[in-house]
Amino acid sequence: MLAIKDASETLGGWRLTDCDLYVTMEPCIMCSGAIVNSRIKNIIIGTKHIKNANIEKQHTFKMEYFKDSRVNVEFGIMEDECSIILQRFFKDLRKK
Repeated sequence: MLAIKDASETLGGWRLTDCDLYVTMEPCIMCSGAIVNSRIKNIIIGTKHIKNANIEKQHTFKMEYFKDSRVNVEFGIMEDECSIILQRFFKDLRKK
């Protein structure tokens, strides 16, 4: 959400049609809506977020939502590196 907000402010408008978004982990449903509404062309996702069956259902819903909205989605770019970053982030978060 912050990246979309910052990009909109920098570019002077909410339509980010010529922008790509790179993320370490699959976005939540709320962020997915913001991505679609901002008209980002491509989203490149490092790794899926799958912990239980409910998350898998959300994943399927979001992928259909992106497809219907003409957002190109690519998964698995630097997947191992993204997983390590996320593990470190959540480990540090639990320490606080």
